[in-house]
Amino acid sequence: MGIRRTAFFLRKWLLRIAISFMLGFSNAINQDSKSIDDTTLKIEETTKK
Repeated sequence: MGIRRTAFFLRKWLLRIAISFMLGFSNAINQDSKSIDDTTLKIEETTKK
């Protein structure tokens, strides 16, 4: 009984750690991609008179 309970808690916490690591890693990648200069990719808007 104790082994099952320990395995359940271990699995639960490993899953939580994995999810938080993946979220943190994706956030770091997102911050990196925001810092890249994308002025060459933007299209200049022109107003027609």
